[in-house]
Amino acid sequence: MSPMPGFEQLARSLDEDERKSLQRRIRESLSLSDETGSSSYAAELQSTERKRLIEREMGRLGFWDRLVFWFRRLTSTKTDDVVFLKMKLDRMGARVQNRGGEYLDMENRAITPDGATRVYELYRSAYPVIPAFVGIWKNVARFQGMVEYLLRQRIPDSKTDLHDFMTMKDIQDVFLEKESRGEIRRELLSRLDAYINGIHPDIFKHLEDGIWPLYYMRDIGLFSYSDFFALFRADIGLAPPGEESPKFSSASFATVMETLEQLYFALYNAKRSGSTFELHDELIRYYLYSLTVNHEDGAEPDSYKEIEDGVEAIDLDAVKQFKDSLNQLADAAIKLDKDFPFVDLIKWYHEDPYYRFLVYLPKLNLKTFYHAALKIRVLGRLDKRFQDVRLGVVGRMIHRIFQQEPPDFEHYRSTIHASIQKLGLPTFKYMKSLNILYHFIVRRYRGGLQEFVRVLNRITPIRLRSGGRDLLLVSAGLEDIAEKIEKFDQSFAPDADEGKAFFRVRYAVEKDLAQQRAYRAMVLQRDKEARTLIDKGLELLEEVLSALQMLQRNQSPSMAEKYRQFAAPGSSLDSVLKKHTEELEMLRKLITQLVAIEEGH
Repeated sequence: MSPMPGFEQLARSLDEDERKSLQRRIRESLSLSDETGSSSYAAELQSTERKRLIEREMGRLGFWDRLVFWFRRLTSTKTDDVVFLKMKLDRMGARVQNRGGEYLDMENRAITPDGATRVYELYRSAYPVIPAFVGIWKNVARFQGMVEYLLRQRIPDSKTDLHDFMTMKDIQDVFLEKESRGEIRRELLSRLDAYINGIHPDIFKHLEDGIWPLYYMRDIGLFSYSDFFALFRADIGLAPPGEESPKFSSASFATVMETLEQLYFALYNAKRSGSTFELHDELIRYYLYSLTVNHEDGAEPDSYKEIEDGVEAIDLDAVKQFKDSLNQLADAAIKLDKDFPFVDLIKWYHEDPYYRFLVYLPKLNLKTFYHAALKIRVLGRLDKRFQDVRLGVVGRMIHRIFQQEPPDFEHYRSTIHASIQKLGLPTFKYMKSLNILYHFIVRRYRGGLQEFVRVLNRITPIRLRSGGRDLLLVSAGLEDIAEKIEKFDQSFAPDADEGKAFFRVRYAVEKDLAQQRAYRAMVLQRDKEARTLIDKGLELLEEVLSALQMLQRNQSPSMAEKYRQFAAPGSSLDSVLKKHTEELEMLRKLITQLVAIEEGH
């Protein structure tokens, strides 16, 4: 009966590599990264595509445009495509001048103070929501919490924790049968997968629609307004913007263009939300609630009920105020984009009418997020509660075998090193496992199994005994183990030589820590002796179990008939074999788990 069959099965349900992989899936499913910058970029056309566009547009020129182009071509030594591009740029510059008006000084290639003032109006609308956007998008854990809270509230009969998928009894039943944390994990994840796959896709789609406005408005909320206005030699500070704008200076296109492009990208995304949009209240309520607590990033909440009560306490007027401010910012972004010729100005400045802007929309996959977030939580909870699971299973097995907790040894018991624990020194490991082995031999083996083994030895045909040791010799070996365990216990008696030596060192350590080495060596030696007794006892019981299992497979009618001559009325060989086999198998599991706990596995 090998006492340690694969402690690797007790490894953590969620190791660090898998945790990191799941966290990466969470970030990807919400399009989160360490950098929450713009998702829009400038890009140049490939030469072949540019040539094709020019040829197409040249072919579509109307009569007057063809006439202008023909005249320009007569007065230029450049190629046709260069002449055509120059004509487009000139017209583009004229549109910029007409539309930009007081915002642009085309002659000096600069944005005027009025242009900066116009952007400052956008800043006034953005100011109320800037702290929230910084708090949301610069704190990944907070945003994840917002989304998780939304899912818990909006998904019908939502599940949030380990106990929603498996009760403690469910977990113990699996572990009792399979003796493997991996089997618990498989059953748990099977139930988790079924739950996620059972949620209708339309639910995730609806929830995603109500999150998108935060993504669309992200760049405009996180835009560096202070850096932008610094280019116009103005310091806007941190105070709320006043009714009067700061005194701005002009800023050249060369100085401001890079930041102006970033502003345009932010406006482009903000326009996607439209002037009116639907943003789930739960997101904002959770954000406002999170400002009132001080949870560490990534810390598991102690109570979801406490969180829900806290979120419910948030004033709905505060939520409405935030959403109104966000709508006002969206309106301001749309109006600024209409008033200011961003696209034509940027193309004109780069002298490229085909200058392109690529906008990468974030990906939002709530199903993947929910699955990964729940997997991290339930497996993490399983790891935290696994010791309780094992102790519960141990208690159930002890009750099945003994009906009640066996009494402690007389001397080899936890009280002998109570004071040592306070010093942080090691204590004897195998008190419980050795105690269970001893009481099984004394109470269960001697109490019925031993006599059954003697009967089997008499009725088992010689052909079935080959290859195994005589069960009577095994029985004698178990008696010897029980006697050695009793002597081992008595060796800790205060009047025994070894007991005296132990207590002398134990008391010395309490007063003189220099005696720690001697104490540790003594504990190590006694642990080794206890473990040897356990291994030898289990080895002998394994021989008994193997013999019983062999007889279960090979019992004959004649053996059953012979057994009835010795058995009590109504008792059959098959039923008694089954009873003792199951009890020995459970004892193996019990001691395996006890040793694992005692050794810290």
